[in-house]
Amino acid sequence: MPITISYLLMNPVEDYIHTQSEITQKILTFMHDILINTYSLKAAIKWKIPTYFGISSVVYLNPDKKLEGVHVCFMRGNELSEKHSILKSNGRKMVKSVYVDSIENLPYKSLINCIDEAIILDKTVKYKAPNSKK
Repeated sequence: MPITISYLLMNPVEDYIHTQSEITQKILTFMHDILINTYSLKAAIKWKIPTYFGISSVVYLNPDKKLEGVHVCFMRGNELSEKHSILKSNGRKMVKSVYVDSIENLPYKSLINCIDEAIILDKTVKYKAPNSKK
């Protein structure tokens, strides 16, 4: 069976995306393209899911295990301004996220504002782990 060129050019994140259901795949692809092409973040598989880095981890995309959709999670969500009411902590101390069930329902403008702020935070305020003594 011949191997196609497009497969040879894929990276682990793209490989991961292509293993998901059609709806989840569309959301992941849309977000991946924004994070890579618009924001020039680096992508890797960390914690078995796509994670995007600037200086440190900024965003990860976590497909819902029960529903068709993706949780767009901000690593330092607790440090983002409260104007991003689309973000929910769901009992977590640091990470805040928004659940996206389709491209059509994606809160694009609000999500872009969150990404903008998260990247500025990543570039300007050094990350300090909650358990860190420094």
